[in-house]
Amino acid sequence: MDQYVELKTLYPSDEERTIDSLAKLYADKSELRSIVHGLMSTHVSDVDITHKSVLLKPNWVREELVESDYICLRTNDNLLLSILEEILGFSPSKVLIADAPIQGCVWDKMITKEFKSKVNDLSKKYGVPIVIKDFRRTISDDSKNTVSSDLHPLSDYVIFDLGQKSYLEPVSTEENKFRVTCYDPDRMAEVHHKGMHKYCIAKDVFDYDVIITIPKLKTHRMAGMTNALKLLVGINGDKDFLPHHRVGSLQEGGDNYKEKSWLRSLSNRFLDAGNRRRGSFWGRLFSIAGSELWKLSKPDKATMANAGWYGNDTIWRTVMDINTIALYGDAEGRVRDTQQRQLIIIMDGIIGGQGDGPLHPDPSPLGAVAISNNPYLMDVVAGELYHLNPARIPLLNAARNHIQNLKYAIKVDSKEIDLDEVKNYGIDIRMSPGWMDYNN
Repeated sequence: MDQYVELKTLYPSDEERTIDSLAKLYADKSELRSIVHGLMSTHVSDVDITHKSVLLKPNWVREELVESDYICLRTNDNLLLSILEEILGFSPSKVLIADAPIQGCVWDKMITKEFKSKVNDLSKKYGVPIVIKDFRRTISDDSKNTVSSDLHPLSDYVIFDLGQKSYLEPVSTEENKFRVTCYDPDRMAEVHHKGMHKYCIAKDVFDYDVIITIPKLKTHRMAGMTNALKLLVGINGDKDFLPHHRVGSLQEGGDNYKEKSWLRSLSNRFLDAGNRRRGSFWGRLFSIAGSELWKLSKPDKATMANAGWYGNDTIWRTVMDINTIALYGDAEGRVRDTQQRQLIIIMDGIIGGQGDGPLHPDPSPLGAVAISNNPYLMDVVAGELYHLNPARIPLLNAARNHIQNLKYAIKVDSKEIDLDEVKNYGIDIRMSPGWMDYNN
């Protein structure tokens, strides 16, 4: 299979490469359809989609909280609808649109009645059944201090154990160090320890013929950047299975923060106690105490309780594991030697996210969309577009290693270019606070 990335720029001139100008594209449905059609027509045909089932995986991280979220937080609704209609034109058998947002996301505020109505209208127009699904098994409401678990039975998921082949194995110990914010560390320890690395993947991934992902290019607190690779973490339905960092300082074998601190160690103990009791009075009390102890340690902006900094050496490993499963995993929970399914990536980079991503990004006027069949190659190109140093970002470095022996083609506005030319079409962006000095 030929590997490719095709990029289309959307600004007539550098002077018009502005947030205000590019934001107008999201409101121009006719222009969006034209952009999507032009992007997909070369690389997607009837043989890929006709009479096949299609899983659409957008970036649905959480609902919008501020006005700019509409353009830079998640996959834009109008772009998603344009891609959906283009796919429906190929007459697939059925379509599923699904993701697993953060635990506290209010689903009905993100997936609005207006959006669902437009999806239903398209379903009727083309005569294709479309389902919208929340992959999460657990949701929470911090304002009410409630946690709802087992929203889907485990039978709706396939459990994979990558064991010693996991990217996490080299940093695994007999100690319970793996953590994910707001989840029980003891449950994490049951599925991730030396020799065992399990993931809880939605069964729909294996029931559908084609997966089309629609990432939003953004900075990311823990991974540095999120795009095609990080997006696939949303096929895991239970975040107890997703190590995001290792508790403790670098000197203590963790990657939570740089220097040892007894206050931060104490803070972590209280936060763990709170996460073991989430949804209860004592759980909230421990969590509040843990947060206050963290503040007392006087961390700078780059030192965060959730390991949102360039020293995080865990999250990229989890991301690489998930992509291995997405591409090579089968419905029996086995990882095959050959790729098991077709994957198409359509990057929403009309306006990207910079600064405190992925949850609180500011807009960046990238002005580009892209299509690819390789998430590793797509992210290497995206990193160049954001003028990032891949040698200092573990996820991008791993992606580069993954494609180093591949033959691939990169095109920008129908012109074939070399990888080192991609940066000429990119922009400088502001990294997340913990990554400001990642080159040092």
